[in-house]
Amino acid sequence: MDIWVGSKRAGHTNSKHVTLQEKLGVFLYMCVTGLTLKHVGERFQCASDTLSKYFKEILFAFSSAPIYT
Repeated sequence: MDIWVGSKRAGHTNSKHVTLQEKLGVFLYMCVTGLTLKHVGERFQCASDTLSKYFKEILFAFSSAPIYT
């Protein structure tokens, strides 16, 4: 199953200014590079608190039951 489709099925949607694809992109970028929030924030021009929120949101989406069924 496509990661994006799985997270949509789990009930995650776009926020006011950021699409689900962008949140997923931030999550994957952080997982692959292992960079700090500060460096990722510079890359995406976003505050560390916001990036942390996106990361946690996607992480919890992947660890929830609807993804595995």
